Amino acid sequence: MECSTRTSCKHLMALVAIGAVLSGERVTHAREDIMPGSRLISARSAGLADQFIGIVDDSTALFYNPAGLARIRRFQTETTMQFGVNSSFINTMTTNSYKFYSLPLYKDVLANNIGTSPGVSGVVFPTVSFRGFSGGLLFQTRVTGKDRGDGTIRNRSKYELIPTAGISLPLYSGLIRVGYSAQYLNVAEGNVILNKTDTLGYNVGLPKGTALAHTAGASLTIPMAYLPSAHFVARNILGTKFKSTTLYSFGSTSTETPPDEPMTFDAALAISPKAGNGVTVNYTIELRDVTNTKAYSIYTMRLGTAAEINIRNSVFLRGGWGSGSPSVGLGFRSGRTDLNLGWWAEEIGDKPKEERDTRFTVQYTMRAF
Repeated sequence: MECSTRTSCKHLMALVAIGAVLSGERVTHAREDIMPGSRLISARSAGLADQFIGIVDDSTALFYNPAGLARIRRFQTETTMQFGVNSSFINTMTTNSYKFYSLPLYKDVLANNIGTSPGVSGVVFPTVSFRGFSGGLLFQTRVTGKDRGDGTIRNRSKYELIPTAGISLPLYSGLIRVGYSAQYLNVAEGNVILNKTDTLGYNVGLPKGTALAHTAGASLTIPMAYLPSAHFVARNILGTKFKSTTLYSFGSTSTETPPDEPMTFDAALAISPKAGNGVTVNYTIELRDVTNTKAYSIYTMRLGTAAEINIRNSVFLRGGWGSGSPSVGLGFRSGRTDLNLGWWAEEIGDKPKEERDTRFTVQYTMRAF
């Protein structure tokens, strides 16, 4: 089809754009946060603005920094359950908010709150660990809906089922730690715009696929006051390429695959001074995406800092700054259970400072040993 004038070309382009929306426009986002990083955001890490690679010492090191697995001291099994909502969900809560689990049922709530993006997330992560090794199965989902006021709903959703395992080797009495983890990604995620008169669902139109992702980390601790340490993590080693096959089908999805993810690097410096009376402070400064694959400013997006105050290994106070946003967190440990709370934000737009999503997360972890 040809157009004879510049005006008619503009009209033709407008009609094509409208047709794309009515047929289910897809603006694919491979990740929620525009900054590359760990696929898992635990409540503990959330309270630290996701500045976590120099602090992590549990099974979540599989995603953050595999070198941290060497800090696990004994055999243990853990089951972590996590639930979160964003500020838009809280601000639009009604007696019908319980219907969030179904987009067709929840669309009336969205229609009464044009332009807002209520979102809910959930995580289940059972693991088996001993010193230097951890393996687990991560299932997580995040769904967000937005009535755009033009007869369409934007559905930004993510479903992930990820078997993962990793090892870590301590050297020179643990002053040097190196680690590696593999994650078999089974993913359906994306940003899709649906016509309200068509079939609705958080999983409708999502690109899906599987890929094997590799993460490696190294940590160096200097045996002097405050235990200064340096940490380095490589993610998506040699690139993560998705295939259309699926380990588990998340329902009605498209034939597209998520975009391939390039190799990225994170680095951090940390210190752990003791304040006395059983109080220890973990302080870290972290640079994400060292090679700047996203071309974002180091000061507004990639550089962050965080601190965690550990009071007798029972109460934890956390705060941080990362991806241009602050965060705070609180944790409690009693015997074989942990309870962590996090208030945090991430940038989910196409560019920095475009769409800040503030979230509240609660995490409960049970250990069998």
